[in-house]
Amino acid sequence: MEVLKRLADHYERFAEVQSKFISALIYPAVVACVGDRDHYFLHDLHVAKVHDDLRGLKVPLPPATQILMGISKFFGNIGNWLIMGMVGIAISVILSVQIEPARQA
Repeated sequence: MEVLKRLADHYERFAEVQSKFISALIYPAVVACVGDRDHYFLHDLHVAKVHDDLRGLKVPLPPATQILMGISKFFGNIGNWLIMGMVGIAISVILSVQIEPARQA
């Protein structure tokens, strides 16, 4: 009987830690998604327009500006793939945490 009580206590603590772990992952995931969307809108609304205006001047751009434009273009092209990858990783982590206790039971 004592073994069953200790086993029940163990599983209760495990469930509590698992719940805290999952809830701790929610905030960073939301911040990452919102940050990525902000970057996407910033790129589409501002950087792309400034880039077109600077190209119209037909003067060489400073290296820092060229780097910023390159980074914006890179993330603008693969931004949606990065989001899907992050969501896929988050889902697989959550599912693996939930499935592992079921295998042990």
